[in-house]
Amino acid sequence: MSVIVMLHRVLNACGLRVEDGRLVTRRRIEALGRRIFGKIDRAEYDRLVNSYWLPGEIRKARENERLFVEMALRLRLDRPPELKILDIGGKAGTFAFVCRCLGHEAWTTDLEPMLGRSPNPELFRLFDVPVFPLKISPFEQLPYTGRRYNLITGFRTRFHSRYTWETGLEHEIHWGPGEWDFLLRDLARNHLAPGGRIFFKLNRLQDREKNDDFPKPMRDYFASVGGELDGNLLLFRTVDRLREPP
Repeated sequence: MSVIVMLHRVLNACGLRVEDGRLVTRRRIEALGRRIFGKIDRAEYDRLVNSYWLPGEIRKARENERLFVEMALRLRLDRPPELKILDIGGKAGTFAFVCRCLGHEAWTTDLEPMLGRSPNPELFRLFDVPVFPLKISPFEQLPYTGRRYNLITGFRTRFHSRYTWETGLEHEIHWGPGEWDFLLRDLARNHLAPGGRIFFKLNRLQDREKNDDFPKPMRDYFASVGGELDGNLLLFRTVDRLREPP
């Protein structure tokens, strides 16, 4: 176990988190979460979340309340300036809701079937979050969405992976550096405003049977274009390298 991992565990046991070099207390995360989610009808929110079909979806929705507040603090969204934020694969719009409560403009996008699946439409209305459909496919440019963003995010991303139950094969299919490079350069050149950032909380990038770490070619690629990996968190503080010719 690395010294950094051990330090994070000690701090967490003390109710502290280091978020992108910023020491954040557990009490601060919980207090901000109560303030944000106190802006909506909590009984209605609980009813909608509990109507998800699968227990795993209910658990993730509950986890996301804390996760998204924590990630907003990590990205320093509790401070000026006001940003335009696009959350890719946002499902119910929870992260966009957190961002809007912190004074930003934020939009949620996902696959059209996911956006229309109950209780997501009801949650969009409860959160008062604007949504639109968007599908990410390998080596295909994304359509222009009408504006450029200061921050593009994605949590528990799935667009880059297809699992065995989806493919019918004995192995999973995952994007490599080529597919990622096409997407990231498209986001940087065509969808981000000057000074914009990209932040992903990644799902695994290779077969679970291998291990839950990221393959070295992917780690090397992200580093080569300015990406910073912290566990499964991928941050581009600047996209200058992605705007250069490959």
